Amino acid sequence: MNLRWFESLIIAILVLQFFIIRSHIRTVEAYSPSVNYGVWQFQDGLVKLNTDFMIASDNKDALAINLPFVVYVHYKGKTYPALSYYSDVNAFLRKQLGLDKSFFVNPVNAKLRPGSDVYLHKRTYEVRIEYETVPYHRIVKADPSLPLDTRKLVRAGHRGRVKLIKQVTLIDGVHVGTKVIDRIVEVPPVDEVIALGTKKVCKTAYLDGKEIRYWKKLHVWATSYDHTCYGCSHWTATGKYLTNGIIAVDPRVIDMHTTVYVPGYGFGQAEDTGGAIKGNHIDLGFEDLRKGTWSARWVDIYLIDHCMPEVKFNWRTKWDK
Repeated sequence: MNLRWFESLIIAILVLQFFIIRSHIRTVEAYSPSVNYGVWQFQDGLVKLNTDFMIASDNKDALAINLPFVVYVHYKGKTYPALSYYSDVNAFLRKQLGLDKSFFVNPVNAKLRPGSDVYLHKRTYEVRIEYETVPYHRIVKADPSLPLDTRKLVRAGHRGRVKLIKQVTLIDGVHVGTKVIDRIVEVPPVDEVIALGTKKVCKTAYLDGKEIRYWKKLHVWATSYDHTCYGCSHWTATGKYLTNGIIAVDPRVIDMHTTVYVPGYGFGQAEDTGGAIKGNHIDLGFEDLRKGTWSARWVDIYLIDHCMPEVKFNWRTKWDK
């Protein structure tokens, strides 16, 4: 009697379990009546393999569930229904669909539930080869054997060429980034070399009825000043007394103490500077502008120095006793 009761109980439990499982399967089918439990073939090698209903997880980070549920995979404008045994999206992609790590979703750690939308993206890489020209540099070297400011080409310059190997990243076929992975110099650039003459060769000019020997001519804007101008005094930047013959210059253009001849003004020497004197601009000094006449204008001036050593100046300085 006890044995028959036990057998009846076992049969009742099995029948109850059958109806419970069947009810679960119908619930899953209700999410997607068209689900086919065979093999799903997606585009671009995306494959959903058939698996058993009961599956044990071999990934401790992935949560395996007892019964599958339907999710919708969106890829390249199409939607694919698929069964998932995992709530972890990465486990679903790698273990369920068998996809490699070039496929990903955002966010990467999303959790799945029945009816979830999975927007799938694919990251690919391409190797591209490009060429880049390398400019050459122009090197100027002083040459004391050449006349001042004359130039001579010593060596012609040539541009170089570099081979660039780049890795291009694409997501769903759209370019998102480029990285240079190698740079190969195929043709090195050749610098151009120019010799610049520094030899001061004396020349002759006839100005204001007399012969002037000079080594350089400059075209400058010439103005005038005396000690009464704003910011001026009786003493120059080099300590000379401001009088006729003192010339203010930009030292980057005319060296200090250079002897100069200015047509219509006469001989002078670069012994002063000024905040407004920049580039090809000189200021002609006068002890008293009321006694001197000069209208601001462009004029050619002549640097004489060693070409006329007889020109001497006897300046009074503020250090004189």
